[in-house]
Amino acid sequence: MKNKRRIAGIVFLIIALMLGGISYSMSKQTQKTVDIVVLKKDIERGKVIKEQDLMIAKRGSYNLPNGIVMENSQIVGKVALNDMKKDREIYKDEITSDTTQTSFSSRILGKAIAVKTDLASAVGGEITPESFVQIAIVSKGEGGQALTSYPESTRAVRVLEVKQDSGQSTTQSNNDGSNIQAQVKPAVVVLDMNEEQIKQVLPYNYNGVIHLILLNESEAKLEREKLGL
Repeated sequence: MKNKRRIAGIVFLIIALMLGGISYSMSKQTQKTVDIVVLKKDIERGKVIKEQDLMIAKRGSYNLPNGIVMENSQIVGKVALNDMKKDREIYKDEITSDTTQTSFSSRILGKAIAVKTDLASAVGGEITPESFVQIAIVSKGEGGQALTSYPESTRAVRVLEVKQDSGQSTTQSNNDGSNIQAQVKPAVVVLDMNEEQIKQVLPYNYNGVIHLILLNESEAKLEREKLGL
């Protein structure tokens, strides 16, 4: 009987030591951290992620989800596929190099606005998808005189799609080989805008004239940097 008790005690001691070792090992694992890339600020869908938008943060390595991007070089220059909040990690399936995935056809409702304009009177050249434009608004004053304004937040707006009177996009007409000239004035231009920009422009879609001023690449870059975009 004493031998059985002694053996049972030894067995329980071994089990206790094993459990203690496992518990210690798991505790050490949960305390380990790794460096991952997180966002410094909120990023909107369709925006290009820049190096200054990122920072390094420590996260527990235990049960770290798969698919998290660990290096800046894998993110910088990529386009966000959805809205992302600051201080959060970035997953590989949330960014892309393919800008067509964030085009008008796949954008979330409320993140773009279609405005009526006459591209025959556009300033600076031909307006096409992915162009950047400044918006000029012409409205009537109390005495009937024309008033022109340039909303501060719309100095560099990206064009998502250009539709002709027929409803056909200029991209579509170019791709299908149809004999439609780019100079045909379109009825509608779809612009990449946030809520603040939409509020400034939308009223003039019904009570005014919206003109687009084409920006060259360097002008667009400079204006967007001023706006923090």
